[in-house]
Amino acid sequence: MTAVEPADELRVRHGAGDGDAADTPARSLAVVRAAVDTEARKRDEDAGSEPSARLALLRRDGRVLLALEDQPGADEPTPAELADYAAALGVVAADSLSAIRCPAG
Repeated sequence: MTAVEPADELRVRHGAGDGDAADTPARSLAVVRAAVDTEARKRDEDAGSEPSARLALLRRDGRVLLALEDQPGADEPTPAELADYAAALGVVAADSLSAIRCPAG
């Protein structure tokens, strides 16, 4: 998912709060960024008994993507594989949309 998607979900669930509604998208993205940074710090620190990071931040085609980290011993795609898949899926979707002819209005 892109970083905007969880930010949009935060906005929907919690609204603008006491602040200006025009500032809400930036604030929501800041919260998402703080969560991702916290998860990255978990990965960087040798936390011992702390659970491993759950989110990975990746960049593909100028977009910021978030992916769930695979758990040790799990046979799941890596965050990089998930990001590559999402980017490829986006290309196919864009190509499909460009092939659809909309009626002139």
